[in-house]
Amino acid sequence: MLTIPVKQDRLIEIARGNATRDFRELSPYWTPRVVHLLGFADDDTPAVLDDLRAGEIKTEHEVLYQGGYNAKGSPQAVAVVTVRIMSGRFIDDAAADNDKEYFVFDICEVKDVSNIENITPPPAAEDNAVVISKTKTVTGFCKFCHNARFVEVPESVTELQANEYATAACDCDDARRAREREMRMKAAAAWAENIFSKSDGQLRLICSAIQSTFDGSVDKVTVKIAKRNHIIDTDKDGMIRIRTTYRDSNEETF
Repeated sequence: MLTIPVKQDRLIEIARGNATRDFRELSPYWTPRVVHLLGFADDDTPAVLDDLRAGEIKTEHEVLYQGGYNAKGSPQAVAVVTVRIMSGRFIDDAAADNDKEYFVFDICEVKDVSNIENITPPPAAEDNAVVISKTKTVTGFCKFCHNARFVEVPESVTELQANEYATAACDCDDARRAREREMRMKAAAAWAENIFSKSDGQLRLICSAIQSTFDGSVDKVTVKIAKRNHIIDTDKDGMIRIRTTYRDSNEETF
């Protein structure tokens, strides 16, 4: 099942049925996951994307919306969705870029909700009080291309933090690649939390192995836990690859 991390307030909207659509950028990260969700192989990707653009794939599939990266404790909702591809200009959401394409998940049904009680509500405002989040516009510099840009930041941020905001908003190739790498690491960590135990050090060991191979410190790490071997490396496209072997084999890429 495809896991889609979301902010916890967004998860509440999905769980209550108030949010009937979700979208993710058509990217090297999300494309193989959506193709596999739909039951197709990597070789089918070009044809699948064309069919999604034309609205010709109408099958329903289950996805897991998760409010965080702790698979056992995070609030979750299992939803039945259909998938299509839309241009950002046709998505009525300020977060959508008109010049990009997105996988759009139309939420047909929410089947199961768990751990919603773990969501910490925001502090209640006093009666008739207006809560104002103070921000300021400053100049920040991308740490990769060093170009300056105006960014709106919380009033208390430092100059170094302002540069982080500018880097996160920058469209230069290095900044985009850095965001992509961060997403891949987070996805791999979320997968690991689903599989391995924290209490006996398994999760820490696997996450360290993933980090080391992804950073290029080592080419490959093989971790044996119980009767299973977990072979961790990166593929030719720079994706994190985890192959698990026992009586059969399974491969995950991030």
